[in-house]
Amino acid sequence: MIDTKNIALHHNMPDTHPEQKTVVVLGVSRGGTSMVSGSLIELGVFMGENISGGGSYEDVDFFTKDTKELRALVARRDSMHDTWGWKYPHTSEYIAKIAKDLRNPYFVVIFRNIFDVARSFVKHHNEMPFENALENAYSRYNSVVQFVTKHKYPTMFFSFEKALDKKEEFLDSLVSFLDLSPNADQRTNASRFINKEEGYVTILPSERQGLTLDPCDQEEADAMETRELEFKLEAQDNVQPTGTDGEFTSLNVDPLFIYAIKDMGEAPNALLISYDFHCDDDGTETRFYVGRDGVFRQPLSLTHKSTNGKNVVKIHSPWSFVGLRLDPVDKEVPFSLRNLTIKKAV
Repeated sequence: MIDTKNIALHHNMPDTHPEQKTVVVLGVSRGGTSMVSGSLIELGVFMGENISGGGSYEDVDFFTKDTKELRALVARRDSMHDTWGWKYPHTSEYIAKIAKDLRNPYFVVIFRNIFDVARSFVKHHNEMPFENALENAYSRYNSVVQFVTKHKYPTMFFSFEKALDKKEEFLDSLVSFLDLSPNADQRTNASRFINKEEGYVTILPSERQGLTLDPCDQEEADAMETRELEFKLEAQDNVQPTGTDGEFTSLNVDPLFIYAIKDMGEAPNALLISYDFHCDDDGTETRFYVGRDGVFRQPLSLTHKSTNGKNVVKIHSPWSFVGLRLDPVDKEVPFSLRNLTIKKAV
């Protein structure tokens, strides 16, 4: 029985939710699928390794229409995540071919006023006549409806416009439909993400993970109870160490140097990082990177504007690996960093 009083319709629901599921966002280009994908990311659902830029929140790995490649990708994601999903407006073109390969699929279907879809499409594709955009939107919606009515999978139907007007109800319905258990920060970030007046608000990855950076004066630093940590400088070719860990000078554009910290202990960690900095162009941005368990792929970053002389910052890190990167405003201006210390609050 469908409850027509709620903001969304949950259809073909199982008696109990499986622990593992695959979430597929269906809709049309310019139809609000980015809102769904972005919300799912903030709620803790893995939505892809290579998310496209520009606020579309699409998994570029699913851009292919090669069935063999898609099935292999699905199998790989299944092996890595209990619950995961993807969003790509053209999924309706191939979903029927791979639906049986999906582990406990759940479909989130969003509808937007078709006139607004066509108008938005024309705005972003100036050469397309409005009539063609309208016909294209109608055709794609028709493909989505045909698929979800033919295949009796768990499906959530809702309106883009109502979701914007009542975002808390929408998010509650999405959480209920997928049986998610977001923590308080994830739920707050999902709500922040949907902004009717300004569009989608970018939530920095560092914010999602509880990673923070605050400038710290020397008096505050001296008052903290800390123990010094050992670390190892791992430098790229364009950074010249001067013989001692913590001392080096950049040689050319885009220096990158990573400090592998030893004996961090159990997370979370509050780190006190101090260093003497000099650059002819004062006010250089210093970017601190944090990676998970020694893995430095796609690290999170925090930015601090260094000044000539002694700098002290406090980083709250949920993980056990910290890197440090300096990006001079003027890429041709060399800089130096000395007397680096990394301490952990105890």
